[in-house]
Amino acid sequence: MNEDDVANWLYERVAESLAGAQSMGDIEKAIDQQSLEVRRKVLERLTQAAASREAFDCPKCDRSLNVVDHHRKRTVASSFGEVRFARSYGCCTSCQEHFAPADVALGLHERAPASPRVQEICALTVLRAPAGQAEEDVRRLTGIKVGASTLHREARRQGDRALEIRASDEHLTPDLLT
Repeated sequence: MNEDDVANWLYERVAESLAGAQSMGDIEKAIDQQSLEVRRKVLERLTQAAASREAFDCPKCDRSLNVVDHHRKRTVASSFGEVRFARSYGCCTSCQEHFAPADVALGLHERAPASPRVQEICALTVLRAPAGQAEEDVRRLTGIKVGASTLHREARRQGDRALEIRASDEHLTPDLLT
């Protein structure tokens, strides 16, 4: 199967769903809707493959983790819908902390219900408007249904992450005042 085959398949599905005269915006929305589940399935398969490949080592000290669960399930809200995958979860005897190394490799916060892309969308929209208004903007522009409290929480998480990165990189900046 090549790109033309995929385009023909999608064309047929969208053409069947459209009735009467449609604006280009309506056609774009129909294409997005018809391909959404396919994109979600691809993301889910690629996420599971990445989680399965991840070494079962502590992300802090690189020592092997003691197994707590090899098939711990996780659901993450992505820009394509909910994505489910299983990954290994363990405890580091050196750090005395629990980790799912695949979460770290995939850029997932341990408790965040949203993918990095959804977190980015939340942070950017909340920067420009209050969370209540951003909720409607996100839904209208992306089709993602995210509540105002989740928008606020994810934007806050991204801000905290940015501050941590800045603090860890401060030593790279020369002190110009001395």
